[in-house]
Amino acid sequence: SELPLISGEITFPGIGYVVEPKEKLGLANATAELLRDGGTQTKSREEISRILEGLAADVEISMSYDKLSVGFSCLAADTPKVFELISEMLSSPGFSEERLSLWKLQAKSEIVRRLDSPESISNIIFKNYVYGPENVLGRVSSLETIEKISRQDIIDWHHRYFSGAKPQFAITGNI
Repeated sequence: SELPLISGEITFPGIGYVVEPKEKLGLANATAELLRDGGTQTKSREEISRILEGLAADVEISMSYDKLSVGFSCLAADTPKVFELISEMLSSPGFSEERLSLWKLQAKSEIVRRLDSPESISNIIFKNYVYGPENVLGRVSSLETIEKISRQDIIDWHHRYFSGAKPQFAITGNI
């Protein structure tokens, strides 16, 4: 017999790299990372993880050029609890300073590794040549842009782009 599972994605069109300030490239990714792992105003990251684990549920948040996506899966009976948690994560995030520091360290490490890869370097040069440095498709975060990102920048960016956002839902499974 099959388990009554639900999975889906909530997308927020227009929230992505395309609206990132070029002097703070990485801000969109930092926001997505901290929405998922920065806790909420009432729950720590660890508490959120325990709740999801107890429900055998999964929630992932990612950013792309033109949208933020929240993927989820859970037992059908737990859908209201998972939606409530997602709602809290998106509407009252904690944006933990500690998690931001960790994200910055990881992002900088990734940038350094990227510079050690001829394939990555050629990809950066190609994008810059084809799209130009002013086009969102040609921009690349750097150690400097990552360092400039503050918790307040994330709070402000979240407020600016999530207030009045119109999410789109796609849900499959035992609805």
